[in-house]
Amino acid sequence: VGPNPAETLEYFRSIFDSNTTLGLAETRERLVEVASAVITSTSTSKELATQYDALTREQYAEQFKKFPGDPRYNYFLSLYLAKVGDVQGSIDQIRKAEALSPTKQQFVLQEGLILLNVKQFPLAVDAFKKAYSLEPKNDTARLFYAVSLIYAGKANEATSIVENSNVQYDSTLIKAYLDVGRFDVIENIAKQRISENPNDVQLHISLAALYLKAKRNNDAIREIKIAADIEPRFKPQADEYIKMIQSGKDPSQSN
Repeated sequence: VGPNPAETLEYFRSIFDSNTTLGLAETRERLVEVASAVITSTSTSKELATQYDALTREQYAEQFKKFPGDPRYNYFLSLYLAKVGDVQGSIDQIRKAEALSPTKQQFVLQEGLILLNVKQFPLAVDAFKKAYSLEPKNDTARLFYAVSLIYAGKANEATSIVENSNVQYDSTLIKAYLDVGRFDVIENIAKQRISENPNDVQLHISLAALYLKAKRNNDAIREIKIAADIEPRFKPQADEYIKMIQSGKDPSQSN
């Protein structure tokens, strides 16, 4: 942002007031970046944040006048509004973009991401389902359709969507299963990965960590022992982990 956001704001105003066209697009892009940072900073005064927001919206309004019916500017404005916390404004703009370009998957994905971020899971499912139907080969659409289903309480349906796909082991998907407590699904995923790579020490350790989260200490110890058998150099550390688990401690919490 620079040492003095207020002076930076005046610089932006002077550029826009000069009626120059040289580098104007780049200046607008920079304004959006700076405004997003300033507005979301806890050290920014309410007055300065309001001024940055007003100038940014004014510049988008100018773009709407110059390029009527171009959905890109609704999309860009939606991204900005999401960053600064205007959720409803962001949704309104992305839906306007979708209305102008109904088959643009990127716009539908953005709506889904906004809704997912504010935990409106059923609506997020609807958006991601539409995005997925527009182009089923898009891994991002498949992933977030599944993730939204998980948070909406439809984990089994999500599993069927990602099965044998490029995203079936994605960390975002695994986190969603963890967040909703579906350790059984993650266990199945981990076992599937181990069946494909039985000598991967890290996979066994990851499964052990999952078992610890689920309070299945004996299963965790079993996986740690398997890992030590695969990699003898790991055995001293494995023995230490096992001692900690048997004493009621979680090795992942140790310093």
